[in-house]
Amino acid sequence: MIVHNPLLCKLQNYAPYRIAPLGASHRKQSIDVTIRAKTESPVPIRRRQALSILFMTASTLQTAASDAETETSQFQTYSSPKQGYKFQIPSDWQKTEKSGADVLFVEPASKAGDIGVTVSPVRIKSLEQFGDLTAVGDRLLAAERSKESTEYVNLLSSASRRGENGTLIYSYDYKLDTSRGKKRVISTVAVAGQKLYILNGTVKCSKPGPDCSPLGGPGVVESVQAASSSFDILAVQ
Repeated sequence: MIVHNPLLCKLQNYAPYRIAPLGASHRKQSIDVTIRAKTESPVPIRRRQALSILFMTASTLQTAASDAETETSQFQTYSSPKQGYKFQIPSDWQKTEKSGADVLFVEPASKAGDIGVTVSPVRIKSLEQFGDLTAVGDRLLAAERSKESTEYVNLLSSASRRGENGTLIYSYDYKLDTSRGKKRVISTVAVAGQKLYILNGTVKCSKPGPDCSPLGGPGVVESVQAASSSFDILAVQ
């Protein structure tokens, strides 16, 4: 499901065309294997014992390598050379088509989360021209609060970073209670080459309790966070 992103409305005045709404949404896994041989033993190791240790070591390394390969294969890099961005996505999430989104992935098991990207033309050349981290965040939350369906919105965290090519990137993690349900939203924003990039990740929450208990479990939240933290602009065009 595509979820309207209010930040697009705020940038509408900067765009030469109408900006389509964004849809309703690195982790590096590594295994370090260290094998330490006891050298302090005064008893010499016989050839048969040495071979046994060698075979056991080789078996351990093969198992660890297999486990590491399994872990890293859980995520894959999705890149769009045409639009100039990339991010990490769980390898089992399903790619779908949706009007207004350049790409959209949905969590397959329970449809409890999604990660989507929109790319829209704007007149500003950098995110700094729109505002700093706090100013943009205030506008985003104010737009959410102004909706009739919104019952409660709370910013959990915000962050600012630079991509590989120096592009400024803002991210906002907030909880949203609406008349249609509770959700957790992570919006990641960048401007480069007079294009507005927004990666929007949405996690559906269970209704009971004040906190967001993700319907698909904590792994869905981690997947959305990984996509947000890995989002980057390939090159300023």
